[in-house]
Amino acid sequence: MAVRVGINPLTWTNDDMPELGGETPLETCLAEAKEAGFEGVEMGHKFPRHADELRSILAHHGLDLVSGWYSAQLLERAADDEIEAVADHLELLAEMGCRTMVFAEVTGCVHGDHGTPVSRRPRLSDDQWTDFGERLTVVAEHLVKRGIKMAYHHHMGTVVETEEEIDRLMAVTGDAVGLLLDAGHLVYAGGDPVTVARRHGRRINHVHCKDIRPDVLKQVRAADKSFLDSVLDGVFTVPGDGGVPFAEMLGALVPHGYGGWLVVEAEQDPAKAHPLTYARKGHAGVLAAVVMLDSPYHAIYAALLAGFCLPWVAAEGVVRERWRRVLLAAAAAAVVAGIAGGLILHVYRFLPTADTTGLDASVLRGTNATDPNLWRAYLLGVDARDPTRVPTFLPLAFLLVTLGLGVAGGRRALPWL
Repeated sequence: MAVRVGINPLTWTNDDMPELGGETPLETCLAEAKEAGFEGVEMGHKFPRHADELRSILAHHGLDLVSGWYSAQLLERAADDEIEAVADHLELLAEMGCRTMVFAEVTGCVHGDHGTPVSRRPRLSDDQWTDFGERLTVVAEHLVKRGIKMAYHHHMGTVVETEEEIDRLMAVTGDAVGLLLDAGHLVYAGGDPVTVARRHGRRINHVHCKDIRPDVLKQVRAADKSFLDSVLDGVFTVPGDGGVPFAEMLGALVPHGYGGWLVVEAEQDPAKAHPLTYARKGHAGVLAAVVMLDSPYHAIYAALLAGFCLPWVAAEGVVRERWRRVLLAAAAAAVVAGIAGGLILHVYRFLPTADTTGLDASVLRGTNATDPNLWRAYLLGVDARDPTRVPTFLPLAFLLVTLGLGVAGGRRALPWL
């Protein structure tokens, strides 16, 4: 899976509650992000808004800018007005070489209000959904002209929060509107990130790896708490410290050729959750999920390699004649196991079945198993969306080479083959 791992500065200092980590300088945030192993960071409120200054600061720490949040108000203003409002932010991200913009509608939102439970968030009528989708698509198409893709962030306390609302958003917008998959927010809202990844993977262009503490989530839901109070109670944490199945979620993105950023993000009180400690833990959690994603393939490759190399052992006279047939039988079994394992894994993980219940057919575009991009990504290990990316592995080449070695070794061991 060709991805890069970044982090959001919320680990050190909170944008919605500036008093959390308010004393922590930007230099500390960036230095510790690099120390924890991250390649890039998303923008926070302490970042300079001029490209030259920001580029210099990030370069000093060997970090890239991943993206930056934008608060939209399309329910209150026309698309042209929103395009004018987003101009400076768009220009900054473009100059910094970003590929996506984290975009969220905040009209009437309650996630920044301590006194308002998330249950009292705004909701859209059918007419509002249609108009909102049209305006959002216009803005997204404008961003694309500048080389930036919209990554719409479903967020607690806003008009797009639940799994059903994500489905609706994807149905009423054009392809220019991409989706940011935030595992923590989706689980908080009662959704399943694995299902959403399978259903909308073609539109997902940014991922926030935010974990959830299930016991805390149960408590804040029962108490009908506000979003900010839930954060202070510790509902969110970093990958590997909660209950989100990140390996399965990322596996659901593989057939869609996801090749963007995986961003560790967890709003926590830095006085309770030491930033560098949790940054390291989050980085390790994401890497563990990626390793788990690839490890079945590695086991299959090992089985194939063993199956194709054993005939050479038989051919070189290392074992007695009577054991040659045993080795060749073991080799054949290993090959069969490897191929069978690959087919099973391919069906289970690589060609997920979309859940069509209650969905318009337009939501399911791109899930066809005959899509050549899917097979190209499977056989070559490349990002189907970015043909210029260097392959992370070449299973097809591996298979062909080892198959040739196996056949040659078998013929030497038993010439009648």
